[in-house]
Amino acid sequence: MHKTESLVAEDMDSKFLCHQNVLLMTAIDEEAIEDTEKLLRESSESASAVVNVPCGRLQLTALQLAATKGKHGAQLVNLLLMNGAKANVSDKLGRTPLHSAALLGNEEAVQALLKAGAHVDSHFQVNSRPKQQLDNHSILHSDYSVDVECKEVTSRFNLPIPECWGRTPLHQAVKSGNPACVLLLLQAGAKVNAEDEKGTTPLLLAGAGVVPDNKNGVNKYEEIVELLVQAGAHVNVYNQDTGSTALHHAAVLRSVRAMQFLLDAGAVLEEGRTEGGVTVLHEAAKAGSVAMIELLLKQGADHLVNVKDKTGCTPLHKAAYVGARDCLTTLLRHGGDLAAQSSTNVSVMDVIFSHIPRPVHFLTDILNGSIIPNGASVNDRSFKATLDFSVLCPCGPEEQMAVVTALMSGANNFQQIRILQHPLLETFLRLKWHRLRMIFGMIVVVHACFVASLSTYCLLLVYNNNDSSFTAVVVSRRVLLVSVLVLFIHLLVQIMMLPRHYLLQYETWINLVCILLSLTIAVGGETTNYMMPFLQNREPTESTWVLHVMSFAVLLAWTELMLLMGRFPTCGYYALMFYQVLQNVIKVLLTFGGLVMGFAFSFCVQFHESGQFRNLWWSIVKTVVMMMGEYEYSDLFPEDDKMQLRLKGTSRIIFLAFVVLSSIVLMNLMVGLAVNDIQELQTEGHIQRLLKQAEFLAHCEKLSSHHILKSALFPSWFHKIFHDRRSIETLFVIQPSEISSGRKDLSFTLLESIIGIAIHNEQKSAGHDTRFSNDYHSVNKISSRSEYGSVSDRDTVASPMSSADHSSILTMLHQLQQDISDIRQALHLDEGMETVITTGRVAGNFNVRLNERQLGSQPMSVNRWTRPVAEIQEAQGILRRLQRKNNSRSTVV
Repeated sequence: MHKTESLVAEDMDSKFLCHQNVLLMTAIDEEAIEDTEKLLRESSESASAVVNVPCGRLQLTALQLAATKGKHGAQLVNLLLMNGAKANVSDKLGRTPLHSAALLGNEEAVQALLKAGAHVDSHFQVNSRPKQQLDNHSILHSDYSVDVECKEVTSRFNLPIPECWGRTPLHQAVKSGNPACVLLLLQAGAKVNAEDEKGTTPLLLAGAGVVPDNKNGVNKYEEIVELLVQAGAHVNVYNQDTGSTALHHAAVLRSVRAMQFLLDAGAVLEEGRTEGGVTVLHEAAKAGSVAMIELLLKQGADHLVNVKDKTGCTPLHKAAYVGARDCLTTLLRHGGDLAAQSSTNVSVMDVIFSHIPRPVHFLTDILNGSIIPNGASVNDRSFKATLDFSVLCPCGPEEQMAVVTALMSGANNFQQIRILQHPLLETFLRLKWHRLRMIFGMIVVVHACFVASLSTYCLLLVYNNNDSSFTAVVVSRRVLLVSVLVLFIHLLVQIMMLPRHYLLQYETWINLVCILLSLTIAVGGETTNYMMPFLQNREPTESTWVLHVMSFAVLLAWTELMLLMGRFPTCGYYALMFYQVLQNVIKVLLTFGGLVMGFAFSFCVQFHESGQFRNLWWSIVKTVVMMMGEYEYSDLFPEDDKMQLRLKGTSRIIFLAFVVLSSIVLMNLMVGLAVNDIQELQTEGHIQRLLKQAEFLAHCEKLSSHHILKSALFPSWFHKIFHDRRSIETLFVIQPSEISSGRKDLSFTLLESIIGIAIHNEQKSAGHDTRFSNDYHSVNKISSRSEYGSVSDRDTVASPMSSADHSSILTMLHQLQQDISDIRQALHLDEGMETVITTGRVAGNFNVRLNERQLGSQPMSVNRWTRPVAEIQEAQGILRRLQRKNNSRSTVV
């Protein structure tokens, strides 16, 4: 009886404690401080038991719930601890109040729990039963987890679910981004390298949820990294799921400070560990942080510059996609490859032209920076300029034309024109050409054999009818067949290497049509005697179609040989100028073609009885011939005028209109537009020659490195010749004192341009204002006929100059005056120069002033100074207009 009464009493006490606990947790959840204090006072004798009663299926306690509260969390935690709450209680998921307070970043709560004896290294784990021991024995043995009222209350609590088992309060504090909580836990002895079940340490959680634009969040992240590193955190651990390291996180958040901490602590720069093969340099380039890239490169990340991720992208791709010009510049200076291609065959050069603003100016700046002076005065004989070709051939002697090939493939015609004229690139092409011109000579010889054999074969078929000619026909046909096959293979290899580029070239199609026609002639002659009846009877037969094919084939073959010869620097660029004039003529004919067709139809009606206008086609041909001045007036209008049906009145009026409009106006307009600017045509021809040279050099380099040349089909000496000639040194030194002696591989104008850029770079590195002091940079860009400028550059250059003050313009004028005086003194050394000076109509470009020793030791030739005079005069004219503009502004003010 006594035992039963005792159990009933204990049961009543248990229900009271549970009810009080439910009320207490409800008040805590609502952050009602007064209600919480009231409930604790009402349960003063059993307050310790009430606050430690586990509730619900997960065995939550009031202290756990209080630690999750933000505004009044610390006050509630202190209140519960004062009333006997145990700081080390954990639910069935292993969550402790310290986990919750650290995740919330509640410094006061964390400090209170640590003082109360909370275990600093407790971790998330599945508990089969609660770990805490309660004072009341009956509460320990009572099943409160199934209490209906308790279950209803705890279902409303939204406590954070553990993301990963094994995480400690330090993990949670780092994830919350609260440096103060991290410091408290570390001072309390928390394990800085504690790992969760996935091997993640607190350092790998640093910066979680922080975006780079959140400056406050990044600052806290940097403080946390500094605390963890100082506490001895392992900086080379990596996430087992993604493979990323703490350095990756620092790069993503653009934190140079955090990266410096990690590197100083011994972080290793590795490649290929992440799931996507992304390196730290990839992330830094993607973030567009040049400071991080410089820091990484300073720590030895040069080997990562051209490393590709699983998509084939290098750090240069990443920097180009986000338009980070400074990052690209830094990476290129450390061996970045502009020709590197992604898995989708997109090169860095392609991305630059599609994502970098003003890509031509960017690449020009890069190339300018590769011309390095030695620091001596330009008037000193020891002055030298070093041309660093590493930006064009980052792989050293291997694949030196890859960057130029990528340029030709990714740039449009205008961009190619602008960049190919840069002195560094032109010098590079000239030096490469000097090494590989032997191969070009071999191709020219093959093409010459092809043209000679085709021409001989055609002549023998047409003009020889004796039996002895058949042997010569066979020999010439065999030579034609061999040579045309060699050229056909060469053309196919070119197209396969750069299909996007070569298939858009008119010369490719001319060459292809010529080869196919010639191949048809040669193969047909080997298989059938299609010309035998014609040779024997000299009368038209069914096989005379071959003569039509030969006519076109011979014309195209000689045209192609003309264009091929135009690639020789010594032959000039006149052959390639022919194409530019042809373009202008075709444009005029297409524009005024309606006028020509109108006269053709009119003449067909007026002179329909004449044999020369018997049909429309003949009428069109005759009209075009008449435009050249071959009227045959007496044939069209004979004096006896036997053709009674001809319209006498209107025919002469229309003919007179034709003479005025077509022969005089249209033909003169066509000639004027075709050759309106000889210097511009020369520039276009020069550019076309450079482009053709670049195409050929890229083609030769790939052929010389092909594995077939290394096979047993060719002797070793043959491969050695190609291997030794395909590459040049990546450093090339130019000395102004050697300019007067001349060089066979570089022109004098090109040398002057190089020296001018070197002077500009020297002044720029010295911190001088180079807008007006640099002759090359100012004059060469102002002129629309500059060495490598264009009309579109005038606006960018005129902008700073138009806003220049009066004194700056006067300084520039004074400098130009001195330069003109020096040039005139040099011109007077030659007796015939006075006439050239007075006319002042010669075009040119100047960059450096020759010293007195050069002027005195060697007389200057007319050709040497014809270009600089007019260029200076043009610059002076522009500056005078700017001066008048500034004077007018001053007057208005």
